[in-house]
Amino acid sequence: MKTNFELRPIFLSAEKTIKGHFLICFLALIIQRYLEFVLDCCGYPMPTNKIIYAIKNQKLSIIPEINTYIKTEESEDFKTILKVFGIKLIETIGKYEDIKFTI
Repeated sequence: MKTNFELRPIFLSAEKTIKGHFLICFLALIIQRYLEFVLDCCGYPMPTNKIIYAIKNQKLSIIPEINTYIKTEESEDFKTILKVFGIKLIETIGKYEDIKFTI
């Protein structure tokens, strides 16, 4: 677990800001563990680093001038994550209005 966290100094002094930062970090950890748990329960055990890598490598570019989007190809791990959570794949290139309610 420790190897999946990146640490860098934070300079927060207000108590409200510190609590907000802690909340965001805690929610990220809960979401990460939930993804691992659900994937494992569905028969697709996947370590945290593979989940993070699969999600981080997805890119979607919107070209508003021509109302189009272009995205990268999905890795097999990303396809597995989408399948387990019942999220449908979108085309590699398409019209923005086809996905604007999906994102």
